[in-house]
This record gives sequence, C-alpha cells and structure tokens, in this order.
Amino acid sequence: MKKTQSQLIWVFICMFVLSNVAFSFGQGLIFTDINNHWSREFVEDIYYRKVTSGYSDATFKPANNISYLEVSVMLANLIGYNEELNGSVEEYEEVFNEYGIAVWGQGHLAHLLRNDIVLLEEVKEFYTDGKSNLAKRYSVASYIGRTLVKFSEKTINRSYYIPYKDEMAIPLIAKPYVDLLLNLEILNKDSNNGEFLPNNNITRGEVAKLISLAAKILDDVEVKEDDQSQKDDIELPLEETISIEGIFNNLYKGNRTIITLTKENGGLLVYDVAQTVEVKIDNKKAQLTQLKAGQRLEIKVVNEEVIEINGTSVRESFKGYFVRTWKGTDEVLTVKDMKQETKVFILSPNIKVYLDDKAELLANFKEGDIIKIFTKEDTIIEIQGISKIQNLRGVITNKGSESNLFIEVTSKEGDVVVVPLETNTNLRRDGKVVKLADVKVNDEVHVQYEYEKLKSVFASSVKRNVEGYIRNIVIGEKSYLTVETKDNIKEDFLIENFTNFKIGDIIADIYGMRVNYHVEIYIESNHVLRVQTSKKVEQHRLMGKVVSVTPLKNMIEIQIIENGKPKNIQLLTKKETILIGKLGGRVNLVDIKTGDEVLAVAEYINGAYVLERVVLIE
Repeated sequence: MKKTQSQLIWVFICMFVLSNVAFSFGQGLIFTDINNHWSREFVEDIYYRKVTSGYSDATFKPANNISYLEVSVMLANLIGYNEELNGSVEEYEEVFNEYGIAVWGQGHLAHLLRNDIVLLEEVKEFYTDGKSNLAKRYSVASYIGRTLVKFSEKTINRSYYIPYKDEMAIPLIAKPYVDLLLNLEILNKDSNNGEFLPNNNITRGEVAKLISLAAKILDDVEVKEDDQSQKDDIELPLEETISIEGIFNNLYKGNRTIITLTKENGGLLVYDVAQTVEVKIDNKKAQLTQLKAGQRLEIKVVNEEVIEINGTSVRESFKGYFVRTWKGTDEVLTVKDMKQETKVFILSPNIKVYLDDKAELLANFKEGDIIKIFTKEDTIIEIQGISKIQNLRGVITNKGSESNLFIEVTSKEGDVVVVPLETNTNLRRDGKVVKLADVKVNDEVHVQYEYEKLKSVFASSVKRNVEGYIRNIVIGEKSYLTVETKDNIKEDFLIENFTNFKIGDIIADIYGMRVNYHVEIYIESNHVLRVQTSKKVEQHRLMGKVVSVTPLKNMIEIQIIENGKPKNIQLLTKKETILIGKLGGRVNLVDIKTGDEVLAVAEYINGAYVLERVVLIE
C-alpha cells in the first residue's frame, strides 16, 4: 500500500506554490501575469526575498483572493521561518486538528503563534467545515502590525485617530495596527475612496504590497549584539545537493523554466530549472527539448533549483486498464486505454512485469488493474501494474475529529499511513455503520481502496479481560488503576468518564476501590469499559517465628525472612480466624507461645495483615 495517497497530491502542489523555492534568473518578468498590474514591484520584491514563488505555471494571480493559511505561510517566510528549526507543531497539534488546519501550513502557522503574530483564538477563522476561508483586510493588517511590533520595535498608540470613513466598522482588535500602518505609510488613507473596507477579502497583490513595505522597515532594524550572538549560536542546516527520481511530465518555458515530474507513488514534483542545467539521456549530452513525457529522470536539486537532469530513453508509452492475457505462439495482452478503447500488444519474452512494486506474472493481474507499458526505441521492455483493489490492514493509532476527518493506521510492518476520510466514507465498526467518534484508537482496521481512492473502512474492536489484584490507585485529572495479574505482570489502566464500576452487584466508582481488592477489568481497544471487583482480597502465605502475642489486642507478631533479612510483621485476628494447633485441633490465641513456628494465611487490608488462619508447625 502506498503511503502517499492521491488525495495528498494537491497538498504537495500548494506547498510548492507557497514555500520559498526558486532563485531569480536575471532581469525580466518573474511572473507572466504581473507586467501591467499595479502590484508588480511589490510582487517581484517578495519573490526575491523568497516569501513566495507563485504558481507552477509561472503566474502570481495578483487579483485573486488569498486564504488565511496562505498569508500565514508568506508572513512566516518573511520573518525567516526555517522548517528544521521552527517546524515543530506538537504544542498546537490539538488546535490544528480541531480546526482542520492543512498539514502544508501547520509549521508556518505554529511559528506565527509562538511569536504572537496570529493569536490562538484567531485560528478558528482559518477554516469552516473543512473549507479554507479567505483572509479579510483587517486580519492581515493586524498580522502585519504585530510583526512590526515584534521585530522592528515599533509600538502601537493607546489613543489614535483613524481617518477612514468606515472607521466604525473596523474591529477594535485591529484598530491600533491599522493606525500603526497608516503612520508608517504602509496603508494609504485616500485609497478606496477613503474607506478601509475591513471585512472585504484581501487580494494577493494587496498582501504583496503590505509585506513588501513591511519588509523594507524590517531591513532598517539594527541587530543588537545580544541578538546577534544568539543567532551565531544557531547551527543552521547546511545547503546540500539532493537527488530525486520521477517520471517526466512537462516543461513550462517563459521567463522561468519549470519542470514537473510525477513520483512513482503519484505525487507531483515541481521545480525551477537553472539556465545552466546539464541534461543527459542514456549518459549522452542532450537538450531540454529532447525530454519526452514518460521518461524516467533523476534530477539534482540545489536550493529547490534543478542543476542536472539524467534521463533514460525508456518512457511510459501507454497507461490504461488490464483486460486479459493469453499465450499462444506469443503472449498477447489486451488492455483498454483511458477512453475505454481496446488495444492489443504482442509481447516478447523477458519483459519485466511488476504488480504493486513486486515482480509478478501477467496471469495474476485482475481485470480493471491499472497497467503501464514502458518502451525503449518502440520496444516494450517493462510492464507495471497497480491493483484496482488495494488493502491496508493494521491498527488505528490516532484519529481526527468530525471537523478533521482522518485515521492514522500502523501496519504490522510498522508503516504509518494517514487515511483522509470524507463525510460519506463507508465507515463500519463491528459490522455497524458508525461515525468517526465511535471508532477507537487500537481498533483493528481494514482499509480498502479502489484505484487509490478510499472505498471503505472496516474497524473491529479488540476485546480482552484482565484479572488480578489492585496494587495502586491514582485519582486526579487522569485516574488509573495498577493491576497485578497472577503471572506477576503489572499494567496501568486509564479510567475514562464512561468506565463503569461494580463491587459485586452494587454500582460503585473509583472511590470505592481498595488496594489488593480482586478485580476483573473488561477492555475494548485499550479503553476500560467496566471494572468488576469484590471485597475479596488477595491472600498472603507467611511463614515465621512468633515474636509476641497480645490477646487483648487480638494481635500476633511474627518474624519472617524477606530477601535474606529478618522482618517483623503484625497480624490481626478476627472473629472468623481459625487457629490450628500442632496436633491438628483448634486452639485459642492464648495457646500460641513466643518462639512457635507458624504458617499464617492473611489478607492485606487498608495497610494491615488480617488473619484467615494460623497453623502451628511442629
């Protein structure tokens, strides 16, 4: 099963669009659609600052609106976001899951949250019902203002005058920052006919202007000695050349040259190509124009820029669906292309055949399996197949919420796969249609895909019982019992708000539990459903010599040997305690003397040993 599902391809494209990826290639237009747009100088400025790289078709789309998360990525890049140093999201993981923040922007947003540029309560504005929200003008002004306050020692005024006609419509939280941006001439009081339009969606060109002007102010900030020494202490990751393999998709040529490749698992890769790129096909020098769709390429990348391309003349010449195969004089393969038109191939011997990345026979393909045919100089040399139906089996190790639908599955081999769910996903547990809230972590799960699209999820609860004695009780924010089994294995059980307690037939709670009570715990997928106990307490067998007898206190003190050392233990008798003499008959407490050897059977209750029986030994 491939770890990267097709649903994640768009996430990868977005990450490319928003991350700081490419360097400039001399003079001229960086983007093909900004030549006559008022924001051109600002867009070019933030491009050179590596705040954004635009889209993979060499456009910036300055008139388009922009989402809150896209703005966050740009601002994080502006203040020097580094994935290696600042990419951890653990502290905000719960919030991101609750509001459905896309993975590609979580690190950037976490960096802004740590620096108080975006406030925690504002995160809920980013998504609604799983759909990304467009950023409003007042929000972006607040973010820019907080950035300048944090990183340029600018201050906001306690009293201010905002000259916009719609000043009353500006939310109170944004007004000090709007005032600051007006004073710094980042905002213009005469634009939009003297209105700020706080609740209007902001465009990409407008964001580029605000960030570019803010960046120029940040450029003028002098680094203090203390700050510089702290920066000197940071060990930045070294730049390195990386090699990437994929299937050549296309070239886009203009002021920038962009190459796109498809990874074997279906992910899309997009990179800028250096003007000095070296191209080889079958180890022979070639030109970019000689690359053909479907060829396997290995590219070398420095700072997200392709400097070397090594390809083979082998290329993917057909993609479609398996129909059947039969052997006569030659092996004949019948397939259907993407338009459902039938094609027939005569296969020569020694063709390499793979199904789901494993060597396989064509006879084991099933109708409807995806099939790719690779050729070299018009001769078929390899066939690759992907099963129409694919299965993933494992255990649920994490899950999202109704606003962020996903489950994390860990297979028996230890592979971790995140499975995004849809609201209409066929989700069943123990044969019943359920919602995500009904599925439990540690459920066994069978995920089925059809053409790499999620088809159904079948979860099964894992039930077990544990019997033993309570050894520890913790009551607090997280309450749990420690139970020791007859095999001397100790295990902690977290008590949840739905856990039921019973002492015999009487409903109880954790406060009714006692150390050393006998207990049976009923567990489903590691969730404690029921704790059944009685006042039956574990019995201890103690052998030792009587040290003293105190009839008035109903107490015997004996000395035992524990870990090779003598230890005195006090034993309390009760009305039901049985005392057996050396000759086998019943005796009284006064008949037991100092120095007698005894075998005592006792229960440990509330910190004291209570005798069930005592046998005097000859």
